[in-house]
Amino acid sequence: MRERDSTIEIRPNAVYTLAEVCQLLRISDATARRQLKSGMLRSARVGRAYRVLGSQLLEALGSGSEPPRPVKSRR
Repeated sequence: MRERDSTIEIRPNAVYTLAEVCQLLRISDATARRQLKSGMLRSARVGRAYRVLGSQLLEALGSGSEPPRPVKSRR
């Protein structure tokens, strides 16, 4: 059995799928979708799928001292 690598690098210019976001942040699909809907995590929709920039993931992770601010939707 392979050990998990505890040092995963999130590249700021990379584009991640929702499944990859869940894996990187170690959260469930429902939690990721809830964070997207609340604006805590910003993304773009490509068809019916979400895509998240690595820079947005790093911003959401932040320093841990302050939770990320929700972003208002432009709809």
